[in-house]
Amino acid sequence: MNGPPNELKLRSPDAAGASEDQLLHFGGFSVDASRHLLFEDDKPVRLGSRAMAILLALLERPGALVTKEELVRVAWPETFVEEVNLRVHLAAIRRALRDSSTRPVYIANVSGRGYRFIAPVGGRTPVARAADGPPATLPGSLVQLIGRDEALRAVADMVTARRLVSVVGPGGIGKSSLAAVAAQRLAGRFADGGAYVDLSTLTGGRRVEPELLRALAAGSGDRPVDVHKLLLIDSCDALIEDAAVAIEAVLRLLPRLHVLATSSEPLRAAGEHVYRLAPLDLPERDDIGLDEAMTHAAVRMLIERVQAGNETLRGSDRDVRHLVAISRKLDGLPLAIDMAAARIQVFGLQEVRTQLERGIEFLSDGRRTVAPRHRSMRGLYELNHGTLSGDERIVLRRLSIFAGAFDLADASAVTTDGDLDDRRLIAALGGLVAKSQVLTARGGHAVRYRLSRPLRAYAAERLAASEDLPRTARRHADLALSHVINALEAWQKLSRAEWLERHGDLVEEVREALDRCLSPHGDLDAGALLAAHASPLLLRGGHYDEMRSRAVTALRAGALLPANLRFRLHLQLATLTEDRAGPLRIEGRHLLEAARLGRTMAAAWADAELLLVRSALALRTGHLRHAAGLSQAALAYARAAGRRDLAQTADRLQAEALHYAGDHAASARLANAMIGGPDWQLPAPLAILTSPPRGALRVVEARRLWLLGKPDQSRHLLFEALNFAAEQGPWALCEAIGLGACPLLLWYGEDDRAVGCITQLGRAAEHAGLPLWTSWADLYRKVMIHIAVREGRRSESAILLQPASFLQAETWVTLTGSLRGLKLSPERSSGWCRPEILRAFALARVADGDIEAGTRLLQEAIDLARTQGALAWELRAAMSLARLWSRDRRTAAYELLAGTLHAFTEGKATSDLLAATALLRRLANG
Repeated sequence: MNGPPNELKLRSPDAAGASEDQLLHFGGFSVDASRHLLFEDDKPVRLGSRAMAILLALLERPGALVTKEELVRVAWPETFVEEVNLRVHLAAIRRALRDSSTRPVYIANVSGRGYRFIAPVGGRTPVARAADGPPATLPGSLVQLIGRDEALRAVADMVTARRLVSVVGPGGIGKSSLAAVAAQRLAGRFADGGAYVDLSTLTGGRRVEPELLRALAAGSGDRPVDVHKLLLIDSCDALIEDAAVAIEAVLRLLPRLHVLATSSEPLRAAGEHVYRLAPLDLPERDDIGLDEAMTHAAVRMLIERVQAGNETLRGSDRDVRHLVAISRKLDGLPLAIDMAAARIQVFGLQEVRTQLERGIEFLSDGRRTVAPRHRSMRGLYELNHGTLSGDERIVLRRLSIFAGAFDLADASAVTTDGDLDDRRLIAALGGLVAKSQVLTARGGHAVRYRLSRPLRAYAAERLAASEDLPRTARRHADLALSHVINALEAWQKLSRAEWLERHGDLVEEVREALDRCLSPHGDLDAGALLAAHASPLLLRGGHYDEMRSRAVTALRAGALLPANLRFRLHLQLATLTEDRAGPLRIEGRHLLEAARLGRTMAAAWADAELLLVRSALALRTGHLRHAAGLSQAALAYARAAGRRDLAQTADRLQAEALHYAGDHAASARLANAMIGGPDWQLPAPLAILTSPPRGALRVVEARRLWLLGKPDQSRHLLFEALNFAAEQGPWALCEAIGLGACPLLLWYGEDDRAVGCITQLGRAAEHAGLPLWTSWADLYRKVMIHIAVREGRRSESAILLQPASFLQAETWVTLTGSLRGLKLSPERSSGWCRPEILRAFALARVADGDIEAGTRLLQEAIDLARTQGALAWELRAAMSLARLWSRDRRTAAYELLAGTLHAFTEGKATSDLLAATALLRRLANG
């Protein structure tokens, strides 16, 4: 079989026959072009065949631009691939060369065009090669290790300094591959090279010590005498007791021997030093882009293995989400990643992701040459399960109830009973940790434990088939509820970031418990109680869709829920729309039921929460006077209840309502009093519709400053608001972008930046399941289409505008000037934008030929803007009136515009001021 040498057989330069080939030199690297080999200081550096082809194409033309199309043709001569595939291989080249895409030393990106090799490339030098020697006694690796550089360095240092080193980890984590590469790199440091024994192949009762001595004697006569060698012993766990005894004996016999062993558990032999191999690095969340995903070794390995099978990836957001989700499901286990990559080549990303949600049956390897223990994850786990004691098997299957990490107290709460006490649990858990069936992680002074996701899926199957499941599930639900209650007690004491760091992992545990309890054969009462308490937890994690569905399920299943929990659940459902495509609706049925429950409780805090939810809903739908009245009433109840958090919320809603009503001075007084104060963490129903004031009121103030003609100060406050909002979760971020960044950037005239914010808003709203903010993103996309049509950058097209609220309709007019399809009137418009609405109606009258009516409306707009202090609206109305007067009343037009423009002390580079300055110049020049 022919193919790139580095994919089939990795060989050092002096192991090949002599030839007249030459090397290309750059930095500390050299490339043998004929054999497609890369070296650093004469040591081979692994690089895939396509990546090598791309590197050679760049080296052949140093300093010249090589287009993306040329590089694709070189690497994929007969295949159409997306650009993302090229980027993946360039990233691999940069990693091999330790180059940076932002500060390149070797390969520079020419944006939108291609790449250039920017380092000097030395002349071609003949390569001197010796004749082929005897075959190596250490195993080679046919695939490139990914994400293991640090592990390789650590193992190499340990083997150099210590005589017995064990690489320990669960099955499928890549112990054998890592040890083989480490041994190949280290063999040159030993006078007699290396030797290799695979204990998984020993059959028929053959003892370990003679096999070790036989391997060491190869090339050293009948018996190794004073041998200086590195002995690699793979799969010691197959014969762990005999292996430990034999290794001790051989090390005593041969004082210059070093041993590198692999096993799922330590040998517990004299002088042993253990290196525990961790899974590959994983992303913490699914919603990341390709560039960020490629910084994680598990995703990078999956992508490169898929591409090795000639499968192309489009690099779309959906593909990246699938790749990240699959990598996380496989928990960074290289063997599982290899198996999944092979399945992706046959079934595609989405199907593999779906199958992995159902279990591990899909994970198998069809290669003919693979070791029997590595042919399927199930087979591997069955083999390991056979080595466990009875207590270890019981504890393992019961621990599979945990979705994430747990401590010893958690394990005791779920696993112990009359048949298994704490003493036996500790012994069994210790054994499982030693055998790498349970992984450990330290957080501060505490030790926490977890199962890898594939092993957990296998153990969960065993739990489901046992009589333990109902009892274990109930105990897990009770434990989750106690953790939720503890987490909620810290709600007011911690920032969102601190709270999520301590309690964020609890969401997955709660989900697992709810799924079991609320299933057809689950414990419905326990599930309803947990769902009712857990709603704030889901909210803080930004899981809005799930929060709504859990609340509905809890109300249906939990007939015995106390009134305060039912009250909160109905308020939550009142704030979450059922109609994802249409406008936000007030859920009247839930509000009425919450009001009924509030009356039965006769509690001031309940009255305050109900009024605040109603105020927030009224504000979001544009009923400003109603919102202000409700927030004022809520303030009285909040003070009566002694609830500072609710009182602050009432003031925050009042400040926002005053801004939209056009009373900017009163709004500023309230807002500035709260901006510097603390953010209280709100109950779940309120937190859905009202983000904390330090971020939200900065948005209000940024809008007010722009209206007052202070765009530079507005911009500064806007970016402060975005920073605060980013720490507060999806709703706060969407609110800051949707009501702040998008309209303000468009009012500033920074359309390109606005487009980025619109995209971010749409993605954040879709990911969190927030239809209100999805509708805002849709509105702004239509604004950009309208602007492109108006500027002639796009052909005329009908825009179907369906604003979700009066506020959206009014915002549309301020950004486009168009009234088409809207049922607005100056009298019904909100105060914040009424001058601009008047201007839009004035221009419509002028377009219809009624100059007098248009002039009157423009003057009315100017007068109202001056009354409000809204210099931004005054400038726009003044420009429109100046254009109208430019023929017959040029002097009056000039004086009007000059006076308004002179009032601005900042923002000279904003689009409105640039347009006004240009118009004033034309009026002056006649």
